[in-house]
Amino acid sequence: KDITVVSWGTQLHVALDAAKVVEEEIGVSCEVIDLRTILPWDIDTVAKSVQKTGHLIITHEAPITSGFAAEISTKVQVVVPRGPIQAKGLLLSCIRNENPCIFFEPKLLYRAAVEDVPIGDYETELEQAEVVKEGKDITVVSWGTQLHVALDAAKVVEEEIGVSCEVIDLRTILPWDIDTVAKSVQKTGHLIITHEAPITSGFAAEISTKVQ
Repeated sequence: KDITVVSWGTQLHVALDAAKVVEEEIGVSCEVIDLRTILPWDIDTVAKSVQKTGHLIITHEAPITSGFAAEISTKVQVVVPRGPIQAKGLLLSCIRNENPCIFFEPKLLYRAAVEDVPIGDYETELEQAEVVKEGKDITVVSWGTQLHVALDAAKVVEEEIGVSCEVIDLRTILPWDIDTVAKSVQKTGHLIITHEAPITSGFAAEISTKVQ
C-alpha cells in the first residue's frame, strides 16, 4: 500500500527480496509488479497501482528511461542517480514528493561506485541539474552511469587537446532542467549529450530539440 515497485526478468527476484526486507525492517508495504512485456508496456496496471500507493520505483537498466519519460504524465518525475550519495538524497526527495516518481537504479553502479554515504537525513533537489565540472568550450550533458564516462572523457580532452568541458548531471529526466543546460550552452556555444540509450528515440533527442 505504500510503494509500487515495477520490475521484470531476473531483477524481479531482487525486487521481491528487497520488498520483504523493507516491510520487515521499516514497515513499508511494497506492491511489486512484474511488467513482463516491455514494449508495449502495461501502463494501465502500473498507473492503477501508483494511484493507490502514491510512489513508484522501477528497478532495472537505465537505457529505457526515455520510453517511460515519453509515455507517462508530466506530473510524474523520472530520476536517475549517478552514485550512492546522490541516490539516497534523490530517493528521500522522491518519497516525500507529492507526485509519483520513477526512480531508476543503474545496476552497474552497485559495484562500480564507492562512496561514504552520510548517515543523517538529507534530500537532493528534484528537477535541478548539477554542474559537476565547470568549463568554457563545450557543454556535456549526461546522467546515471554515463556521467562518470563523461567526466573521464572531459579530463582526457582537456589534458590532450586543451578543450575545456562543462559537465552537467541532469539527475531528473522528467521534467528536466532546461534552464541550467541552456545557460551553459549560451556560454560554451556547443553541446554534447551522452547517455545509455538506443540510437533511435533516445532522450538526447528531446534535449537537443529544446536547446536548439
